[in-house]
Amino acid sequence: MYKRIFKLFIATVVFTLLNASCAKNDSPSYTLTTRADLKSSSVIGTDHGFTVMLFSTDNGITFTQFPILQVGKKCIVKILNNNSGKILKSTDFLSFDWSSSTPKPNDATSDTPEFTVSGSNNFTAIVDDKHCSFDASAWTGAWKGAEGTVKGTVSGTFNGTTDNVTISVDSATPNGFIMTNFFGDGPGVTIKFTMSQSTTAHDQIVTVPTQTTSDPGTASGTGTYDQCQGTFNINTTYTAFGETFTWLYKFTR
Repeated sequence: MYKRIFKLFIATVVFTLLNASCAKNDSPSYTLTTRADLKSSSVIGTDHGFTVMLFSTDNGITFTQFPILQVGKKCIVKILNNNSGKILKSTDFLSFDWSSSTPKPNDATSDTPEFTVSGSNNFTAIVDDKHCSFDASAWTGAWKGAEGTVKGTVSGTFNGTTDNVTISVDSATPNGFIMTNFFGDGPGVTIKFTMSQSTTAHDQIVTVPTQTTSDPGTASGTGTYDQCQGTFNINTTYTAFGETFTWLYKFTR
């Protein structure tokens, strides 16, 4: 016989299961605390308060939010985003860190780690954007740049075009690149930009230093890139043709 006491906090669910019987065959009592921290993720950080952990005691065949575990037995854990209704997976460009959990899981970077239940259990996951090491060769070649909403100081606001651009390495600049057909103004209109050598998912920076194009015009901007997903964007400012344009340039293959 068991009594179950549930205490619900924002982003933290605590299950305490207490042994209510003195029979010799009863399992030892245990405590279970769970927490999933999504706050750092640019992908799912806004869903930080909407996650629950699901547990399997039959090697992943079935999962439940309210398990009855046994000390010394194994369980598999995964995280459900109740806001989207989806299980969080590493294939969705997310990283998992369970290393601060007690007891330790079989794989601290897995999206479905396995734990051996102890008397006191604290299953804690930090979920963040996946980080891939910088690779300059991944950014060369043909790209499509969607200009989004363009705001001009004279012409007002309008929907921009999607420009077919080509990117090549700028051998004169560390981590430097050259982009053609900037602003859709033709293959001969180029800009130079750099990408940072990142150490996390959050320092992948694109910089367009202030420069003069052949239009002529003055271009500048800053943005971010995602090495894993192969995308980047630039918050762009371009002064040309007698006015200043600003827009978010989003680049995909």
